[in-house]
Amino acid sequence: MIPIKQIASLVFVILFISCKKSGCNFVSNIIVNKTLTLEKSLIVSKAQGWVYDEGGRCGLILYNNGDRVLAFDRCASEDSYLNNKLEVEGMEAVDPLSGARWLLYDGSPSYLAECPLYQYRVMKSGNLYVISN
Repeated sequence: MIPIKQIASLVFVILFISCKKSGCNFVSNIIVNKTLTLEKSLIVSKAQGWVYDEGGRCGLILYNNGDRVLAFDRCASEDSYLNNKLEVEGMEAVDPLSGARWLLYDGSPSYLAECPLYQYRVMKSGNLYVISN
């Protein structure tokens, strides 16, 4: 007969090993307060228009979903390496290392990803877009 202490220890070890870091606690400690150039602003002023830009932790993806312009951080998560930037493929952002995908319409996960993309605020000022957090 197996003692209860051994069973409890085995259950604890299995639970500890099976736990993984989870949660969507991506917090950008980078302050973003920038205005897009007129050239980039014109590109994203059209539905499904998008551009990469500097800023955020790994750079930014600006995307016009037809209703408004959204700004996403190019890091897939807090753990992302600075050289691992999301890439735009059609209407999705793709992590080239893991294959995870997010819809650019709203930043929601579409394949393998658990958390939405981190978003910055976008305001229109005349013909330009201002991105901030």
